[in-house]
Amino acid sequence: MKKKSKLIAFTIITSVLFTTACGSKDNTVQEVAKTIPVETTAAKTETIKNETSYSAKVKGQSEVNVFAKVPGIVTNINFEIGEKVNKGDILLSVDKRDVELACESAKASLAQAQTSLDLVNGSSMQTTQLNAKIAYEAAKTNYENTKVLYENNVVAKTEFDTVERAYEQAKTAYELSITTIPEENERRAKDGLALAQAQYNSAVQKLADCDVKAPISGVVTAVNAVEGSMMSQTGPAFTIVNTDKINIVVSVSEKLISSLKVGDEADVYIKAVSQIPFTGKIIAVNAGANQAGTFDVKLEIDNPDGKIKSGMFGEVVFTKEENKDALVVPKNAVLENEEGKYVYLSVDGKAKQVQVETGIETGEKIEITSGLKNGDLVITKGQTYINDGDEIEVVSSSKGE
Repeated sequence: MKKKSKLIAFTIITSVLFTTACGSKDNTVQEVAKTIPVETTAAKTETIKNETSYSAKVKGQSEVNVFAKVPGIVTNINFEIGEKVNKGDILLSVDKRDVELACESAKASLAQAQTSLDLVNGSSMQTTQLNAKIAYEAAKTNYENTKVLYENNVVAKTEFDTVERAYEQAKTAYELSITTIPEENERRAKDGLALAQAQYNSAVQKLADCDVKAPISGVVTAVNAVEGSMMSQTGPAFTIVNTDKINIVVSVSEKLISSLKVGDEADVYIKAVSQIPFTGKIIAVNAGANQAGTFDVKLEIDNPDGKIKSGMFGEVVFTKEENKDALVVPKNAVLENEEGKYVYLSVDGKAKQVQVETGIETGEKIEITSGLKNGDLVITKGQTYINDGDEIEVVSSSKGE
């Protein structure tokens, strides 16, 4: 390798010492061999990871805007911002007086409809059928008697025709009283009962809706109602966020997306809460790119104590590669020439060039897969100013920690 023409500031400059021998006229020039100061680090077995990080805001897994279903004057508000609520808790109530009156009216109408149905086959109908039967039997007897008289030329045909029509009408009325009319009346009564029941159910539901209840458990993040004021149905009365689980969505590159799948885990740093990372689990991976050309990945984080708040910033760290038993050296120790990658070792006061093969790289460290062993002293400073076999002086050495 070609000698470097310049040395770094801490290189010991070659000294030329001149000495004069006693009683001699000749001066002897003695050249002192040069040494190059270096720093070394021991190759060490440790875990190395190739990581990529992305930042985004976290948000509650469920965020619900709660609307009042019944407009009215707010009579009481039971929760404030920041308080925890359970599913089914009454958040606020509106004035129920008008709705209660409507409910009572609907209840009375329902009772009346039920009575009407009960009367279809009751005493009233039985009386109607009995009267129709008596009329029919009387008309039949009159018809039969008149027929005999007509056949014996006792009565005129016009009188017989009148009696015959009366008989047919009585017969039809009787048949209707025992068949068609009861069925029709029952059908109408049942329809009326069904309508009354629906109206009553609606009134009862409207009365229940006067109490605005929490649809989920969580923390109240907004209250838009004022006691004594009119509550409309157009805007949310409350906003509730379920923070038992937190979601964070990050947009990753196309190089990373192919290595991620649902169920994978990643470290999520939320430094406003802790310097120790939380564990995030991937619950969704978008198969298509967004408008920015990246891919959305959603992660879920357990938050049972509620320390993580919706809107905090989080940093998601994905591990692309990992070796828990890697031989690692500082990345700057590895040099490269036309023959490949190499490092310099400190061996018996001299620099020794060794060819190496590498694996996982991080910002500061690199995995050595071939060429070194644990404990080898790798030159990490001064390595660009030395050649194989140069004499060196180790001015600082670390164990790779």
